[in-house]
Amino acid sequence: MGELGSLIPIIQGGAQAAQSYEQGQASKMVAGINAGYAKQAAQDALRIGETDAGRRMMQGGLEASAATAHAAGQGIRVDTGSAADVQTSIKDAAIQDAATIRLNAAKQAWGYGVEASNYKMQGRFAEVQGWTGAANSIAGGGMRYAYDQYSASRFAKPVVPPYSGGDATYPGD
Repeated sequence: MGELGSLIPIIQGGAQAAQSYEQGQASKMVAGINAGYAKQAAQDALRIGETDAGRRMMQGGLEASAATAHAAGQGIRVDTGSAADVQTSIKDAAIQDAATIRLNAAKQAWGYGVEASNYKMQGRFAEVQGWTGAANSIAGGGMRYAYDQYSASRFAKPVVPPYSGGDATYPGD
């Protein structure tokens, strides 16, 4: 093997190292993008939950108003007794529903936050894998080169001087 040929393991190790590093960086980038999407989904869940809770409160107010108007239309006094209790119950139910909507939105947002954290960790792990793969490729190429050099010197045919009539000596004897 020529001088340039003996460097092939080192060149291959370097190419594999670059590939491992780039793959790790690409995976980290994709994980970062996914984490960003998950964070955005968490914010959207909270925003949508607040909007839906507001709608439910408005709906409860409309239902209470409709109940009041219906009772008043029948000649019932609406500011006391069971008519007032119905209004209060409708409003309380709307408040409780709105709180449940907000809680569910917070739980959903928390889930997206956990997902974002998982993506970040996947990205960090991919980056470490890329660095580790690169280091292993470089080390492997260097070890292969060293082994090839050792094998070439250990098992090379000895150089025999031209026969001069005496006892020939061999290197390493």
